[in-house]
Amino acid sequence: MGETFAYSEELLCHKHLYAPLSRIMMESASNAIRHGGVTRLTVDFEFTRDCCSLNIADNGKGAAGMQKGNGLTGMEERVYNLFGEISFSSGDQGGFRISIYLPVIVEDGEEWEKLQY
Repeated sequence: MGETFAYSEELLCHKHLYAPLSRIMMESASNAIRHGGVTRLTVDFEFTRDCCSLNIADNGKGAAGMQKGNGLTGMEERVYNLFGEISFSSGDQGGFRISIYLPVIVEDGEEWEKLQY
């Protein structure tokens, strides 16, 4: 059963995050199914006035000795283009986790400033 999300006013102001975050979620699901043999994929999204965080975790076989391919490299590029941070991890007993942190910024003319309330 799917979840219904109510978008806050703050999130609606930052539509530039929609495409990169949705592509990251799609790539994560694709990788989990294709490479991880998952039966469960969890996505946690939090948006505050200062940051946006996205955590994606699965219960697949993990990624010991992982080599980044085009998918993970593309995720990194999308996050870095938004001045964010991304990490990949795998537990001792399997599973794979992607953690993303993006600062909330707004465009003010030609300059970028951190959103202040």
